[in-house]
Amino acid sequence: VRLRSCIRSGYVYMTYISPLKMRHRMVLRKHDPSVNKHVLFYQEDASRSVSAASPSSSHALRYARFTGTPRNMKPLISAIQMAYEYGRFNAYDSTSSSLRGSSATV
Repeated sequence: VRLRSCIRSGYVYMTYISPLKMRHRMVLRKHDPSVNKHVLFYQEDASRSVSAASPSSSHALRYARFTGTPRNMKPLISAIQMAYEYGRFNAYDSTSSSLRGSSATV
């Protein structure tokens, strides 16, 4: 079963549970290295852990970029949007604006 940290740090603890105790929700006090202290770990719902989608693989992203299928385009678009918002394309934008400004003055 997956045990998730109660402070929402994203740290997950995996363990096994006896079939006799499957009806009860497990809670353990374990060390969470992201906050460097002991916290409670609660068992995730079985429905949530099963339905959680895995992230797209690099092959799926390359295939989406090549074919343009909408199935895997959402992670690709969000990655490009994040890169644009955090300055990856700012060098291009600053040079293009200066070129446009200089051509307008000539």
